[in-house]
Amino acid sequence: MSFHEVQRAPRALRTLLFVVMGITGTVAAVVTVLQWQTDPEHSLSAIVLMVLLVVGVPTALVLWLLATRQEVTIDASGVTVHQRGIMLRPKHWAWSDITHTTLRPMSPFGEFGGWG
Repeated sequence: MSFHEVQRAPRALRTLLFVVMGITGTVAAVVTVLQWQTDPEHSLSAIVLMVLLVVGVPTALVLWLLATRQEVTIDASGVTVHQRGIMLRPKHWAWSDITHTTLRPMSPFGEFGGWG
């Protein structure tokens, strides 16, 4: 008998990040247009820097969040946890190392302050 579960970031958090990314992109576009209209000769480097910082960094973080996931496998050898995108190698606990287990409902945000 074995158990395998894959957890991803909650849908509400992903939606919130997409909304924030959309707002950030819109503000960056408006500032870019205003900057270009006021000083077209000297604004190219400022526009490139702003696009990299204001649009590139949040986009990279959202893509990283979408790529991360936590996998838990319980099988005859023990319990294995791998947080893809965060941990390089999975963490494994053999059954001989586990002294006690309890099944109970939990609230990730309420008990631990977050998901993952």
